[in-house]
Amino acid sequence: MKKYEEAEKLFLEGKLIDAFPVFKEAADNGVGRAYYYLGEYFANGYGHIKEDGENALESWRKGMNLGDPLSAYEYGLLKYQDSEYQCRTWIRKHV
Repeated sequence: MKKYEEAEKLFLEGKLIDAFPVFKEAADNGVGRAYYYLGEYFANGYGHIKEDGENALESWRKGMNLGDPLSAYEYGLLKYQDSEYQCRTWIRKHV
């Protein structure tokens, strides 16, 4: 959890490139919220990361499987972006 806290601090300070590998390490150690942030990197192209919807979904899926509600929310928003009904249904069921 200490790595996650370090990564979040770096992220909030705007040190996106420095925070990414620390989030990755925290995620690899089972911190669900770290996967949420990794998904944000891929969804938005933060720092040196190129936008990649598939990697964003995969990161959020892993975070969701570890119980992170923000990961579940973002997964549903991206996965069902073309269907408001499916998106709302997903969010009601999983968040």
